[in-house]
Amino acid sequence: MSSGPISFPSTPQRPPVFAPWAPPYMPDRGRQRTGGGLLAAAAVLHLISIPVALFVFQALVSQEAGRSVSLGEIFDALNRTGNGILVVLIVGGAFAQVAFAVIAGVGSFLMYGGRSAVAVPMMVTGILAIIISILIFGGILGLIGGVLSIGGGIKAYRPAAPYVPMRYAPPPPPPPFAPR
Repeated sequence: MSSGPISFPSTPQRPPVFAPWAPPYMPDRGRQRTGGGLLAAAAVLHLISIPVALFVFQALVSQEAGRSVSLGEIFDALNRTGNGILVVLIVGGAFAQVAFAVIAGVGSFLMYGGRSAVAVPMMVTGILAIIISILIFGGILGLIGGVLSIGGGIKAYRPAAPYVPMRYAPPPPPPPFAPR
């Protein structure tokens, strides 16, 4: 045995390589991002549906009147003829479309952030958006926005974990009781 220092053959030392920071593996992350994108598109369509529906309504009234009619004239005529409920429905429907757009935008933001718990509320909101778009105000663009809200919720929905059977057999039952 030698009493000197221990030396090893010279090998080039490489600096340690560190991987860039990455969030923990989340298998549903792609589904959440796709759902968030669908919800962002739904928010845009809900907002676009308002001026398009008003323009179509104005075009139909102008065609019936035989001249160009402004929305102010239409609303004034509806109020004077006792059809103010139509004005309430139109304005309320426009506010509903804005609300659906805000809800879809918030849902998109949350899904991009990794919260798939908003999937079911987005599906319910999409169903309400379809109903209001058909019955009250919003037209085809509001309907498509509702479908996209439902699609975004379905895409990001994370079902319950599957049942995992036991990996071992249960212990055998005790022997029958025998008196001594």
